[in-house]
Amino acid sequence: MKKEIRIFIVEDDSVFIKLLSDLLLSIAKDYEADGISFAIKTFYSIKEARFELSQNPDIVLLDYYLTDDELNPVTSARFLEETVNHDKEIDIIVVSGEDDPKIIEELKNKGAAFFISKSPKSLMRIIPILKSIINKNISSKF
Repeated sequence: MKKEIRIFIVEDDSVFIKLLSDLLLSIAKDYEADGISFAIKTFYSIKEARFELSQNPDIVLLDYYLTDDELNPVTSARFLEETVNHDKEIDIIVVSGEDDPKIIEELKNKGAAFFISKSPKSLMRIIPILKSIINKNISSKF
């Protein structure tokens, strides 16, 4: 049986996608000895991610403010709800520059497991959260 954790990154900033991907790859090294691998897919738009949701990711790292295919600004709140409705077991971590407490509370009410503000320290804050969620997934899947 292939032991794989499927992770989606939905983010329109290519630099931040690279940072998150590199972070996940470094975390993945901690799990290699146990035969667990990470399948990381990146999406620049909600439309792309929505199309691939049938691949049933275990974890979704989601930006709040994105652009659509016509480069219009959109929020990811609706996609978050769609993802939760697709599978309540998907852990969604919103990583965003948004800092309005009302919006953060709304996202958590809609199913976000965690909200992390984008900042220079955000990548350090996300590591223990990701490891906790990954370990939970490993316990429940394998």
